[in-house]
Amino acid sequence: MKRVKLNKKWNIINEKGTYLSEFWFDFASEFRGDLAYVKRSNKYNFIKKDGTYLSKIWFDYVWCFRDDFAIVELNTK
Repeated sequence: MKRVKLNKKWNIINEKGTYLSEFWFDFASEFRGDLAYVKRSNKYNFIKKDGTYLSKIWFDYVWCFRDDFAIVELNTK
C-alpha cells in the first residue's frame, strides 16, 4: 500500500495499482498493521486495507493505534 497525493488530496493505492477508496482525503496516514487513518472534511476515521472503514462514525480526532487500542475524540469527549 502506498499513499499518493494529487491536487492537495490523498488516497492509497493497493498492490494491484487501484485506489483503495473512491474518495480523496485531506490526509491519509501510512498503514500501521491493517489500518491507516484518514481525514475528510475535518473528520477522521480508520480505513482497512480492503477499503472499508473501521467505524460508521467519523471522529473529531484520532490517534494511531498502540497495543490494539486507539484514542478517538468525538464531540470534545
